[in-house]
Amino acid sequence: VSEQTADPRSSSHTFVMALSFSWLALFCVLCSASIGGIAGGVSDSAASTTGTTKGTGGDWKVALDEAARLDAAAEQAMIRGDLPSAATKFFEACKIKRALSLDADTPQDHPLIAGGGDQSFRRAGRLKLRHDTEQLEHLVAGSKLPAVPHLQIAQVYRKVLPHLPQKHAAVDVQPGVHRLFDRAYNRALHLPQPGRLTEGVLSRNFDSAAVQRRFRETELEAEEEGCEAQNGITIADGILSDTALDLLRDWCLESTMWFATRAGYLAAFMQDAFNAPLVVQLTEELRKALPSILGDHQLMNMWAFKYSNNESDWPLAGTAIHADIAAVNVNMWITDDEANEDPEGGGLIVYKKHAPRDWGFMDYNSLDQVPRLRTYLNDSERVVVPHRRNRMVVFNSNLFHETQTPRFRPGYANRRINLTFLFGRRCGGTANEAQHSSRAASPSKPPPQTSPPRQPKRRQRRRTGQDGEL
Repeated sequence: VSEQTADPRSSSHTFVMALSFSWLALFCVLCSASIGGIAGGVSDSAASTTGTTKGTGGDWKVALDEAARLDAAAEQAMIRGDLPSAATKFFEACKIKRALSLDADTPQDHPLIAGGGDQSFRRAGRLKLRHDTEQLEHLVAGSKLPAVPHLQIAQVYRKVLPHLPQKHAAVDVQPGVHRLFDRAYNRALHLPQPGRLTEGVLSRNFDSAAVQRRFRETELEAEEEGCEAQNGITIADGILSDTALDLLRDWCLESTMWFATRAGYLAAFMQDAFNAPLVVQLTEELRKALPSILGDHQLMNMWAFKYSNNESDWPLAGTAIHADIAAVNVNMWITDDEANEDPEGGGLIVYKKHAPRDWGFMDYNSLDQVPRLRTYLNDSERVVVPHRRNRMVVFNSNLFHETQTPRFRPGYANRRINLTFLFGRRCGGTANEAQHSSRAASPSKPPPQTSPPRQPKRRQRRRTGQDGEL
């Protein structure tokens, strides 16, 4: 492994994995029994969920142009507040960009190879490969995917995994390790989309009035006068109906939408495939049920995180301290309580201290700033919320928060899964949404970033959770 200078906590840097000729030859011999006849062997059931590229000629560029058009249309739909339309367009674009073809190599100038990044066709880590291996085996065992070629793909992942370094969350794997890895990794292998429920997704026992009352009664100092409405913290259990909860859980176990690798967890974003009609319906019903908290706020972004439960891949750790660009944050947990080995942990810590208005985004949402953020929060009160299945935490997104250490039992279905929904803009408009702030450094605040320079504010929404962000 050839390493470039990087922070080992982060997956946002580029590394190169080069296998020696002798090891590669051995690797191919070990896999030879399962390679033959696979290249064109995707069954109809697999192709129906993935789509297929048209080869290595100009057709793939035409397809990617269409994906870019769909992404742009989806962003415009988000600005208009048309979430169902945006979700459909994001999903269609994702299927095009990540279309599977075992008949030909992906062109080297494909953006998801050439561009790198934590969602690319090259970025892999031990946590990600173990997850993807176990997921493929889970899907085959449940008759969701055919054994050929998916068990062969899983076998390749298992053989590559021990050769990835433990001290980095992910590295860039150069093409040539194995043709199944080159052609199948981080592709749209299986992307089911659970539909809307006619009976609704929220539980009939959900007491929305009590949730709104507790949110208003939270004793927090408002960020500034006029911002009291979004300045609260509340917790509620039994949010989803049993049917909706099971469908969301199965979707997160079965969909191969976990394209992004982070330090300790994987991520699925709205702009890829975390956008099924069922989850869109959930956001709509939350806004209707909680009008005094969410009613005036459009959905800005949503994602799901799935955490490591194997310390040999990466130290068990939650999402680090940060704040988000939004008015209100809704977190929801869907993993069975029996999987949690620490009943008083595995949840969330919310600090009663805001990200200052003159801080830029990377000042309060970056792994590099975590040590300074801990110093800044030394005098802050905090609310500790242990993990419970079907529990929801609602709070001002500008409050600092972090995940408790997730200690969940081994096994594919036991991983901690967190759903996050960001609603509205921070009170006061675009304060602290710039990439970097222009303020001077002080002992109590993180220093401003020096490169790149501060970017001008733009109307288009930020896709939260990119390289270097939490």
